[in-house]
Amino acid sequence: MDPIPEQHTGNQTDVGHTVDASTPRQAHSNYVEATRRLLDVNKWHDLAGTPSAAFQLTDKNGMKLDRLAKAGDYIRIDIPGPGLATGHGYDWVIVESVDDNPNPGSDHEYLVMNVRPTSSPVNNETDVAHFFDERATSSFMVQRKDLTVTASEHGRNEHPNTNVDRATDKVRNALVAGAATSGVSAIQWNLLMKGIIKDL
Repeated sequence: MDPIPEQHTGNQTDVGHTVDASTPRQAHSNYVEATRRLLDVNKWHDLAGTPSAAFQLTDKNGMKLDRLAKAGDYIRIDIPGPGLATGHGYDWVIVESVDDNPNPGSDHEYLVMNVRPTSSPVNNETDVAHFFDERATSSFMVQRKDLTVTASEHGRNEHPNTNVDRATDKVRNALVAGAATSGVSAIQWNLLMKGIIKDL
C-alpha cells in the first residue's frame, strides 16, 4: 500500500533530498535521526531557516505541545504575511496519521506523516482555517533504501480554500494558494527537507 494519498484533482507537489552513508549501520543511524527531526515539528523553522513559516505542535484544544508529533495532533502554521481571521491569525492542519516502519535489518524502511487542512481548534468556527481546502494533504516522508536516506514532501489535491464565510479570508486564501501552487510551497519544503538531512 502506498503511504502517499492518490492525486485526483488540483495541484501536486513533490520535493526531496537525499544523503548517502558508507555503511548500513550509519545509514540506519541517519534514518533514525532524520525521522526524529521530521516529527519534531516545533523545530521545523530552525531547520528550514528564514523566510520559512513557523510551526507549533498543539493538542486538540490548541494548547502547545513540546514533544514529537503523533496522530491526532494539530499543527499551527504562522505564514509570513496576512493571517487568517478564521484561524486567529494562523493556518491549521491536523496530523491524520504517522506510519512508522523501522526495519534496520532490511534494505528499506520508512516513516510518513500525513496532514490535512482543518478548522481551528481554538474557536467554534467550522470553516477550514488554511489556504488550501480539506481535499489537500501533505505527506512528509523519510525513507532509507540501502545506504541512501531521502527526506521528501508530497502535496496532493491542492485547491484554494475559497469556500469560507469571511470575504477577507476568501481573498487571502486565493492569493496565498496561488503563490503556493506557483512554487512558494516547493521552496518552503525544499528548505525543510534539506534541513532534515543536513549534516547526517
